[in-house]
Amino acid sequence: MNIQILRNIPRMAYCRIVRFLNSAKRIYLPARGIATALSLAFALLYSRELGVINRGYVAAIMSFTVLALILFTSGTTLTLRNLGSKGKLLENFPAFLSLILIEGLLGLITFFIGIQVFSNFKDQLPIALIMVSLIYFVASGMHLVSMEVLVALNFFKHASKLEILSIILQISFFLLSEFLTPFTIATRLLLSFSLASLIITLLTLKIFHKVVAGVAVFGNPRVFLKKTKGNHSIGTVLGIVDKFDRLIITWFLPVTLLAKYSVMSSFISFFRFVPDTLSKIIVSQKIEHAKKLLGKLNLVIYLLLPILLLMIFLSRIAISKLLGDEWLLPWGVSILFAAQELLRGGFQVSGIFKISVGESVITHRLSLALGIFAVPLSIISTLVLGIYGVPLGFIVTYLTLLIILILRKETSIV
Repeated sequence: MNIQILRNIPRMAYCRIVRFLNSAKRIYLPARGIATALSLAFALLYSRELGVINRGYVAAIMSFTVLALILFTSGTTLTLRNLGSKGKLLENFPAFLSLILIEGLLGLITFFIGIQVFSNFKDQLPIALIMVSLIYFVASGMHLVSMEVLVALNFFKHASKLEILSIILQISFFLLSEFLTPFTIATRLLLSFSLASLIITLLTLKIFHKVVAGVAVFGNPRVFLKKTKGNHSIGTVLGIVDKFDRLIITWFLPVTLLAKYSVMSSFISFFRFVPDTLSKIIVSQKIEHAKKLLGKLNLVIYLLLPILLLMIFLSRIAISKLLGDEWLLPWGVSILFAAQELLRGGFQVSGIFKISVGESVITHRLSLALGIFAVPLSIISTLVLGIYGVPLGFIVTYLTLLIILILRKETSIV
């Protein structure tokens, strides 16, 4: 299907397609919830197998991976979703593909440097684990980009199925890898993630190959880079801030605390898929639909607080029963992290909505402020208060910026 054919679709047929896509979007949120639940169960399984120290090493590798990918690709994938909602995706796809490959290479170099610094100056990692982590990074990058392209093309039904299939494959490959005795548990885990990501990428390529078949493979990356102006801020900064709490623990606290924090945060941040998914849907829709969706979120916001409190209690019970009391962090850390998650979700959805209605300037400025103040404040509070201080700096920054966004909204309404 080429661009000219898309332009010639009759208006009535186009309306039917829009209605179908809107119904497909409804299943994307619960599908992400199911995938997140399966991922959480899997995290408990491999955490028990790895032990506290090895779980800390894996958490460090995963954190470096996500940070490097977000740093270079988040603004580009956000722009792609925005172009998809405007019907301009196919004509810009070749330039996007060229740019994302360059960004992926830069991310791989950054990831390798980060792992080497960690291994040489903090905790030495085995050479085999470092090599496998490079494979894991490449596979994770391909998986991320593939799913973003599906969302940008409004293939939410396919994306929903593949999100769940991805976790099922990860669990299956990890269980089957027990027969690969020469490899350590950490190596087998990363290989399982990598193989699952590769299969999902191949399936995704098969899905949208017909759509982009008439489009050139590569284009001028500068063309797409210009279109990403202003879109790198919230996705990049928010993604970095999301993982920087673990980096702070990695560098300033024992690696055992990183393992415990990773397990605890996996439970409490279970509902992070809600603002993440809503943000993708908001960007992929037209402005009037985005406003209507945002107006229906009040009930979700009111429910999040009691749900987070419930998750704190359930997480401590589950961790104690399944992993042991030695995996538990103090109550105060869990409560502070829950507050951080609540404020983070509010800031993300509000900021993405501003971008979708054409008010990207305020989001860009506040995102930069988040990056400038949140990390230093958290580092200072960690040095003073230890593990308690990790979420504190993020809480203060999120709260301040969210208040500014709310006041800006009230001002613009008046």
